[in-house]
Amino acid sequence: MIEIISSNFGSLQITGENEHTVADQLKKELSGASKAQEILVISEYQKHYNVAIHPTNSHIADKDRIVHSLL
Repeated sequence: MIEIISSNFGSLQITGENEHTVADQLKKELSGASKAQEILVISEYQKHYNVAIHPTNSHIADKDRIVHSLL
């Protein structure tokens, strides 16, 4: 598992066979991306590279008390 910083989701946890490749490419591609752009890129990378990418939402105070669908 590799964790990278995300300006929109706090951080992203990446797991899978190609996690190192995906982490390197995401760091470059997500620089300055909007939340919508980041969601699209994450979806594409998960399909193309067969990895799982999970946003941690670590940037939100009391995130554990908020229903995930509201984040």
